[in-house]
Amino acid sequence: MKNKRFENILKYFTSSAFFLFVFLTVIIVFTSIIFICGGRIFKLLLPLIYTLTVIGYLFFKKKNIKKEIISVIIGTIVFIITTLISGYILDSTADGNTYHKLAVGAMKNGWNPVYKD
Repeated sequence: MKNKRFENILKYFTSSAFFLFVFLTVIIVFTSIIFICGGRIFKLLLPLIYTLTVIGYLFFKKKNIKKEIISVIIGTIVFIITTLISGYILDSTADGNTYHKLAVGAMKNGWNPVYKD
């Protein structure tokens, strides 16, 4: 009995890890396409990518929809918690405070790293 319950919990976490992998992959691909097309990063990009990822993930994994919805919720909670934790950690490394911080600030102000405008 305990083994079956553990296997079910493990399936939820495995599926939520796959959702997070797909989500991060879609972020990278989508922003790369935006940069290649000459676009820029905007504030609603992350919620838009998240919505598209959830819709696509549930569409392609519609075999056991209840399990997949729970996996998406677990993945979302993990993403939010890790994002909040990383927001409170100050980066004191040399490269983090030089070119990483400058690049993120430049992209916020409209810089396109593909075309180096």
